[in-house]
Amino acid sequence: VLCVPMSWSVALEMQLYLLTPPLILFADRIGKACEWPPTRVVMALCAFLCVACCGARLAALPDVVAPNGSFWWYTETQYRCAPYFAGVAVAALLSEQGASSGLPDSVAAS
Repeated sequence: VLCVPMSWSVALEMQLYLLTPPLILFADRIGKACEWPPTRVVMALCAFLCVACCGARLAALPDVVAPNGSFWWYTETQYRCAPYFAGVAVAALLSEQGASSGLPDSVAAS
């Protein structure tokens, strides 16, 4: 039961924000073990998570079009995480491009 009906969005964002540091650390360890750039590993993991999110959405599709008008699928993390992980992947890509451009970090980040 939610005290404020729209608090599901904040709860979902917090779950994803808490998941991001372990994802980055995991990607760093895999990158070191496989001698890949960690940013590439982050992009690959995010792509996998986006595909998994889309698969979860497709699996929930019969319930979405159910005649009872259920909206539970809309507020669950596994159905809403694809845009977030796409953003993390783009940030990793931009970080990699900034690092390879030879620009100082303060200029590359802006």
